[in-house]
Amino acid sequence: MKTFDFNRFVKLLKWTFYYNLPVLTKIASFFFVIFLVDFFLEVIPFLPFQSDSLQNELSNKADFVIGCFFTFMIFMQSSILNNVRNKQQTIDFLTLPASNFEKFISRIMFVTLYYVGAFVVGLLAADVLQWLFSLLFFPFDQTGFVITHIQFFSNTTIGNSFIESTDLLSWLLGFTLFLGVIYIHSVYILGGTFFRKQAWVLTSITMFFLTIFIASVLDKSDFNINLADMSSSGLEIIVSIFDVIIVGLIAFNYWLAYRIFTHIQVINNKWFNLVW
Repeated sequence: MKTFDFNRFVKLLKWTFYYNLPVLTKIASFFFVIFLVDFFLEVIPFLPFQSDSLQNELSNKADFVIGCFFTFMIFMQSSILNNVRNKQQTIDFLTLPASNFEKFISRIMFVTLYYVGAFVVGLLAADVLQWLFSLLFFPFDQTGFVITHIQFFSNTTIGNSFIESTDLLSWLLGFTLFLGVIYIHSVYILGGTFFRKQAWVLTSITMFFLTIFIASVLDKSDFNINLADMSSSGLEIIVSIFDVIIVGLIAFNYWLAYRIFTHIQVINNKWFNLVW
């Protein structure tokens, strides 16, 4: 069997969607209720007033929505092996006519893209229902959360100023932030394949103590770089080296997660997936 076949992989993605549709439905329903309640708590007090006040309040909900999104996406990456909780689920998954690499990628896409889709569906459904309710009182104004933020970002110059910036250091720092998100993703993917039970809790605890350990080692060592006194070119070199290290760690996390993934056993009552 070839390591990767596109047509076979597409069929696997379709199977993954339909097999896990109840899970996606629960996620979308959960966020639908959460956002609907939160939106209506803002809509109802503003019914006697002008819609501008309501739009301002809806625009302030961005922090809550973004916070929910990133919290959800960080912790839920560790559920990559939630489809092999019992013996029958494991047999169904392992006997699929696809390579281990295709199965691994499909699971990453499921806990990333599919989960994002479920989140967006829940948010849009809650926003549409709130929008329809608001139109009863403000029929000539747009009061939806999504519409409000589309209008805001279409009028802001923050994104354009960043894109048009020629400052290499700004681009490097932006790339570092992006790599930070990918690194966290890779850590929880690795934790989800390593731990069989309570993966997100154990991964978070491990990362917490590991961060404290590294910080204490650096604090006791003579390693000290005064970034304030560095020139722009020096900072660019430091950030570039840091980015290379992060890329290496990301690649290692995904590789190790794949190695563990390829050794999943049908029967394993341990807390760890370490059967080599």
